[in-house]
Amino acid sequence: MARPISYAFLLAFIVCWRQTPLLGQVHPQRTNIVMHQVPLLISTRYMLDSMCTYAAGHAFYVLPDTVAVYWLPRRRTALATHLYTVAPPLDALTSKKLCYRIVHSNEHTERVGEWIPLLAIDTTGLIYSEFIAAGSRLSIEFSYCSTSDIIERIDVVGLAYLPYLLAFTDSSPMDTVNKRLKAQLIHEQKNVAQRLYLERPMRCTTKAGCYPEFLFKKWFATDSILRYRLLTTAGEVYQDWTKTGHFLSIPTVRIGEETIVEVGYTATGVVERYFLYRIPYWYRTRVFITIVLLVGIGLLLYLGYRYYRYQLQQKQLALSYALQQIAFIQQRLNPHFVYNALSTIQGLVNIDDKMAANAYLSRFSLLMRSTMNNSASLFVRLSDEVFLLEQYLHIEQLRFGFCYSIVVDPTLDIGSISFPPMLLQPSFENAVKHGVVGLKEKGWIVVRCVPITEGFCITIQNNSISTDLPRVQDGNGIQLTKQRIDYLQQMGNYYRIAYRMEFEPGICTVVFEFYY
Repeated sequence: MARPISYAFLLAFIVCWRQTPLLGQVHPQRTNIVMHQVPLLISTRYMLDSMCTYAAGHAFYVLPDTVAVYWLPRRRTALATHLYTVAPPLDALTSKKLCYRIVHSNEHTERVGEWIPLLAIDTTGLIYSEFIAAGSRLSIEFSYCSTSDIIERIDVVGLAYLPYLLAFTDSSPMDTVNKRLKAQLIHEQKNVAQRLYLERPMRCTTKAGCYPEFLFKKWFATDSILRYRLLTTAGEVYQDWTKTGHFLSIPTVRIGEETIVEVGYTATGVVERYFLYRIPYWYRTRVFITIVLLVGIGLLLYLGYRYYRYQLQQKQLALSYALQQIAFIQQRLNPHFVYNALSTIQGLVNIDDKMAANAYLSRFSLLMRSTMNNSASLFVRLSDEVFLLEQYLHIEQLRFGFCYSIVVDPTLDIGSISFPPMLLQPSFENAVKHGVVGLKEKGWIVVRCVPITEGFCITIQNNSISTDLPRVQDGNGIQLTKQRIDYLQQMGNYYRIAYRMEFEPGICTVVFEFYY
């Protein structure tokens, strides 16, 4: 009966002991017990398997994380993933005489704490619980309270540890069989590096339509302790930190531009950089886009050239047509004028006025010679045209006996101005035929050539006894003049011409304005 009761008390004691604050507050993923003169329990999440051998330096290497150190008095034990026995612990009486202090150090500073008796530790046994940064060292030193001789020292070193790349490959989104195979191999940790391309590049290139995959060495029991982010070569982050396991697949790498991948452990601030280039499809390469742009530009230039040639041909056709029409009009004007002149000579011969007929015929021959010379040219000098019209008015003056005057402004250089031949002749003919005929000496015609703003102006003014002067503008000669002006404007290489007729009681004025 006594033995079952003893077992019951022992079981209750074990349950109560398991619920002490020491083990109730610590849920480590990795715990290490060091059985030395002062037994300690060191708890941390990330400790390197390959560096956990308790060497002579009594140092534990951890990634930057919170590290907790507890004192385990004699006759107390705890569950741990690793146990290191170096020497038998001191007895309880001796342990009560010990003190400890904590020393923090890094590359630049060292901070030494005060000596604290072990008896001052609370029931949890907690000696230290703080964050260990990368590159820093935590040292716990033990000594007798009566002396300064250190009998025990435990070092916990925070490593700026980088991921170790085992292999790199590129994978297609459609390669589901290979993906499942790799996932199984990674899960089983079997021949993964042999199935992938065994290389550890810092600058990686993936084929068109594929994305990069990395395999890192798995140092820790937990898998999702790596993180990565993507940057451009200019330093712009386009994918922020993302947690991942030791198998890293990145389908979000941009296509056709170099990307920087920074990979590191979540607990450290140190990263490894890899430069990735994801080859685009052939139709998305710069060479193809450049060729398309060049071809497009060339096609546009070709179409523009064809359009320019078409417009030029149309202008040439319009010019040719205008020249034909001008020549046709001039051919119609010349016989019309010749017919009127011959009828005048006939009239003089009929009245037996030989002197007037000879003078008239002399003037007429000079006029015909000038007309034939000018009719072969598209443009003549304005001075030649004025001389020709003066001969015409003189011939008509011999016939009808009116007065005329031609006034040219001296500031106007008519010898250097190009002018269409016979353009003014129909207006002169109308001034004679519909104006001064029948007035004899009372009839007058005044021609003025004066400069205006950005051009020059020619006015032909005459008096008349007719009361229906506006009907003159419907005559055949005036219509030919208007048509000729329209064709000259279509040519585009001559002055802009404004033509109008002004009527006052007994006076008709024809205005030609030429703008450069």
